[in-house]
This record gives sequence, C-alpha cells and structure tokens, in this order.
Amino acid sequence: MKRIVYFTMLLFFTFFAGTCTANAEKVSMEDMEDVLIAQFHPQISQSIRSVYHVRLPQFENAHIVSIEKAALPEPSEEMKPGIEYEITLKVTVLNVPRNANSLLITLSNSQSSGEFVVKQVKKG
Repeated sequence: MKRIVYFTMLLFFTFFAGTCTANAEKVSMEDMEDVLIAQFHPQISQSIRSVYHVRLPQFENAHIVSIEKAALPEPSEEMKPGIEYEITLKVTVLNVPRNANSLLITLSNSQSSGEFVVKQVKKG
C-alpha cells in the first residue's frame, strides 16, 4: 500500500513539476514593468482625476522612474514586519489639453494594511 501511495505522489509531482515550470528567459524587464504598472491602474486613474479634474482619465507611456525600499522597524501591533517600498511612476495624461500633461506619482506601502497608496503626485 505504501508503494502505491509513494508512486502516486511521485507521479503527481513529476507531472506538475513538468507543467508548472516557468522559463525565466521568456520574462523580460519590459513585461515585468507592464504588469507592475497594470496593478497600479486604480491609483494612477485616481491621481489623474484629482489633479486634472477629468471624469474619464486616460494615460499612456507609463514607466517606473524609481523604486526605493527600506526595512520596516521591528514588528508591532500596528505594523507587520517586512519591506516598505516607494515606487515612482511617470505617466502621460492623454485627455488634458495642456503642455504639462505628465504626472509623477509616488506610491508607498507604508501603511499597516501593506497596500500601495498614493503618497505624492506632481505635474511633470
């Protein structure tokens, strides 16, 4: 009976190990940046709404300008241990007929929830 269980487990892991492997060579830095920026779409849209007072925010040419990280202090009741990130994005706002139509948006996960929130927005 043990042999059947071990054989089944070995077969299971062999099957999934072969189908679940990711090839790191296929992941480019541009793809990683696009995925990360897509995760911040709500924060980018809200920043555009608040700065330019538009109802339907549109943007393009979103790029990560900088990523800074710092170790959080020792765990406390308010904050979990981990790493605090501060990410600055630059986006071009499309539906704003002004010369200065880009924004620098700084996001941070320094709150106790760990979610990224807009820390600062500057016209770029």
